[in-house]
Amino acid sequence: MSFPLRLISRQRAGWLLALFFFVNPFSKAGVEILFFLLLGVWLIRWVAPAFQRSSSTLWLLPESRKVSLPLAAYLALCALSAASSSFPLLSVQGLIRKTLEYLLFFIMASDIARQPGSCRRISMALLAAGWLIVAYSPLQWWAIHQVALPGIAQDLIRHRPLSYGRIVGPYENPNDLATFLMILILLVAGRILWRPFEPHRALWVLGILLLGSLALTQSRGGILGLWAGVLFLISLLPKGRGVRLAALLTLGLTGGLILISKGNLPDVLAFSDSGSQERSIMWNAACRMIRDRPVFGMGLNTFMANYLAYADSPNQGPAYAHNCFLQIAAETGISGLLAFLWFLTALFSLLWRRLRESSSSEEPSGSEISWLAGLTSGLVAFMVQSMVDTNLYALRQAALFWALGGAALGASLVRLKRPLAP
Repeated sequence: MSFPLRLISRQRAGWLLALFFFVNPFSKAGVEILFFLLLGVWLIRWVAPAFQRSSSTLWLLPESRKVSLPLAAYLALCALSAASSSFPLLSVQGLIRKTLEYLLFFIMASDIARQPGSCRRISMALLAAGWLIVAYSPLQWWAIHQVALPGIAQDLIRHRPLSYGRIVGPYENPNDLATFLMILILLVAGRILWRPFEPHRALWVLGILLLGSLALTQSRGGILGLWAGVLFLISLLPKGRGVRLAALLTLGLTGGLILISKGNLPDVLAFSDSGSQERSIMWNAACRMIRDRPVFGMGLNTFMANYLAYADSPNQGPAYAHNCFLQIAAETGISGLLAFLWFLTALFSLLWRRLRESSSSEEPSGSEISWLAGLTSGLVAFMVQSMVDTNLYALRQAALFWALGGAALGASLVRLKRPLAP
């Protein structure tokens, strides 16, 4: 065991996790490959030594119990829903190939990110991906506006049709791009607002470009998540910093730009546009599934398989619920949704207490804490956008959330000298 332990240092594992965050927006295959690489490293560096008592994984320590208990409850209820599923094979496949993989992302990232400097490495990887995306966005915008009709423009790099008439970056649709952009905006904002006396010229430039790119996605879910993330970030800031009004004004201007750029502002405000109507059909179908099987749901990974039997429009093809919380309840029942909400409450309360504790003290780890504040705000934004989109059911988005949540948990415990208060 000593040779592979020397070969795979924990610092190298940290760089491998950072590589995952850089690759995430660009490649589904890269996400899958890095999952297995991270799994091998984690088993060698954290799990095997734990059995020899030479070191231990975070998940064997008392600090993790506040999160591990609801996580185990959620996994157990997912398994129960698979056992009583309307499509058992689909549920078993979803349990193994999706749920377990995502939970392993969370567990592995928490262990790897517990090493000092992890937050900075992850943040730098995400920002590097952000620079590439903001360089890519103007090319797509130019291609869209060079054609007479929307929907027939071609991506100049990937040679795919830009059928939405909006920029999508390296993703298939603009809402997924908005998810990544809002997380990066909050990461930049956390660094700038938490440490205002450092020069941040490059971050200011990147932040402005990211806001512009977010506006070009015209994603209302993205701006809604961004508002929530900034409000959370503001709640963490030490008192007396004159940045709150500026942050809110920036959000207001960005939201207004997105709504105006859609060209149908009255319909948007009345929720009578086509996107809102489609979501209404999807949400009604989810509610009917919950009503029919409220305890353990229709079965994990079966929403699309059951959709046509419950949708108002039988000619419409299978679809996700476009509300992750409703879909969790439809597939795993109200019990599964409550377990997931228990997990989120435990995770965010732990991170919030850690950040508040740090903001009220003079810690030498202030640089790391500023990155952690941005990452945590990004997670808040992600969950808010999940109320109107499919974030937890798209591979890259779901892997990003679980890995980012695990990394934030691990990083929050890097220099923890005493247990968090209950």
